[in-house]
Amino acid sequence: MVAAKRNKIGSLLLCLSFLSAILQPTFATERPRLMLSGAVLRYDKFSQQLTEDQWTQILSDISALGIKTLIIQYHHYIPRHKEGREEEEVDFLPLSEKKAEVSPERLDAGKKVEAAKKLSSDKKLDTREKLGADKKIETDKKIDSGKKVDASSIILEYADAHQMSVYMGLAMDQNWYANLDVMDQLAHNLNKAKEDLAQLEHERGNSKDGRKNESDRTELEIKIAENEITVCKHGLHTVQQELEEKSLYFAPSKDGPLAADCVKTADEIEKLYGTHHSFVGWYFPEEIWDAAFTAESIAVINPLLKFVSKHCQELSTHGKRSFAMSPYASRLHYDSVAEITAAQTELLRNSGVDVLMLQDSIGDLNLIDDEDIAIRLKKHFTAFKQVAANLNMQLWAELESFEMAGAVRKPTNIGRFKKQIEYSYKYLNRRDPVFVVYDYLHFFSLIDAKFPFPDQRAKLYDDYKREFVDGSFVPPLEKAD
Repeated sequence: MVAAKRNKIGSLLLCLSFLSAILQPTFATERPRLMLSGAVLRYDKFSQQLTEDQWTQILSDISALGIKTLIIQYHHYIPRHKEGREEEEVDFLPLSEKKAEVSPERLDAGKKVEAAKKLSSDKKLDTREKLGADKKIETDKKIDSGKKVDASSIILEYADAHQMSVYMGLAMDQNWYANLDVMDQLAHNLNKAKEDLAQLEHERGNSKDGRKNESDRTELEIKIAENEITVCKHGLHTVQQELEEKSLYFAPSKDGPLAADCVKTADEIEKLYGTHHSFVGWYFPEEIWDAAFTAESIAVINPLLKFVSKHCQELSTHGKRSFAMSPYASRLHYDSVAEITAAQTELLRNSGVDVLMLQDSIGDLNLIDDEDIAIRLKKHFTAFKQVAANLNMQLWAELESFEMAGAVRKPTNIGRFKKQIEYSYKYLNRRDPVFVVYDYLHFFSLIDAKFPFPDQRAKLYDDYKREFVDGSFVPPLEKAD
């Protein structure tokens, strides 16, 4: 009797153990451990001055966080046009034709540097612990312009040796924002002018067969109506011309002002780095925001994306590479989720975009309170999650790791960064969420270079490593909305 009872208990325990083994992975996949998957590396005048050893240290620190995907924001930069202010365009490609034309000596020097530089896969890298918290990497060392390192080559060689993936950024033109904003506003004005014209003509009394029904209108009223129609038609024509002129900036051709730089940059990137197996994707650094763009704007932007992505894929002879871009959250949210979803679905349909690396914009909007973050993320991510589902795209979360101190960006704190991961997680692939930090060099890196706020950067890095890498951050159970 006792033995039989013991056998029943043993069978029950065995059954419970079996069920636990089956259900445990399910629970684990529903609430996985959350960590950063990727990092944006934004090239600028500071990063151009980094040495090969400094770049190697940066990559070693990134690896220590378990990050496996690197996104280079751009390889060519065109500054925004401003009155009374001139800035030079910057190339981050060592063998660009522009550099060769300006300085053949620099081209020769670049070739020598490229040929001489080999990053061994078994090279032992100093960790921050080995260096010590008080050790400083020399950064004031002046580097001759002809001896500047090819950062992209170092990154790719390191990635090749450490099973990492790299997205190569195309040209970036800071005039994109103003041009797109003005073009879309012109389109809105055009549509309003069309509505006004239709209303005036309706009031004018035109019948369906074109004959005027003026029996109940005075001669003065008819004349005023005709003048209003004339003015409206003139305004409509003017806006239409301005819209057509502004649209030329987005022309989907190798002669288009924006497309030409993207195509040229892609050609050079492929020539220089195309054989690296870690080079898995292209990154289009121009940004759209969460607005219900007009049909006229969509008709211009969609062909541009299609043209650039198609050219990049034609260059990718070593296998298909993903094509990514990063929409962001605007400061003004006039449009509804449904309106944003509908417009953005049409804007991105058949565009060649595979990955939507969705910016949470929490840093730029400088949101601190839980409610502000949750509300803004809900609208923004809900819309683009549906867009990604409609078009079978991957949706990643790009987390801004900075706060605004007036007009200056500084690294944020781990408390707010944790909220960004926690709140955006619910909109991503539950089993394999992808979080990307923006941007690693300026707000997260340990390198004691000329990037500002070194202490805050080091603290954010250390806090993140302690809580997410050495620790185990799991998202809390969701509350019903």
